[in-house]
Amino acid sequence: MVTFKKQKGFSLIEIIVAFSIAVMSLAVLYNIQSNAVRSSILYDEYLIANRIGASLLAEASVQMNKATEGSYDNKYFWEISTTDYVSNSETSQPINNLALSNVTLKIEWQSIDRERSILLNTLKPKLTQSESDF
Repeated sequence: MVTFKKQKGFSLIEIIVAFSIAVMSLAVLYNIQSNAVRSSILYDEYLIANRIGASLLAEASVQMNKATEGSYDNKYFWEISTTDYVSNSETSQPINNLALSNVTLKIEWQSIDRERSILLNTLKPKLTQSESDF
């Protein structure tokens, strides 16, 4: 009678299944890591655009219906425009005849996969003739 020795180690199919599981796990981890990097880059771009926008809105002088454009670091292109503010509500009345201007800022840039943009709006009081002389 022929006796077989007891098998030691793994069969070929077990090794193939183990490698397949390892490869799929590594592919999922790689995908998660690349998405995290992409999200981090996108977050940084939006953060820079918001900082540029806050700075531009803070220093924007209110002039009648004027549009200005420019760029930052040859990546972020912005356009700021000022129009007269007209209230939608009949009940709202200006305080001490304070005239307001609607300041709109659009910032665009080319991101990793497509063009992105943000739009910022604010109201600023119009300068009187005596204030604009300074």
